[in-house]
Amino acid sequence: LYIRQYVGFVRDGVRYLYVNAVLVEKKSPLVGQLQKAFPPSCGDVNGSWGIQYDPKAKQFTGFTTK
Repeated sequence: LYIRQYVGFVRDGVRYLYVNAVLVEKKSPLVGQLQKAFPPSCGDVNGSWGIQYDPKAKQFTGFTTK
């Protein structure tokens, strides 16, 4: 079960969308927390990944995994 989180941001005048996906067990107490906010440190959660999307260029960049 991946909990997906999305956030938009602007860097150097360019708009991006960041997708954070965290792998958690369905009954984990993290599920409720992750549905409300990003984890304090994505690097602490095994099975997580993140990627940036540039909607103007229609390209994904910066894929990272843990």
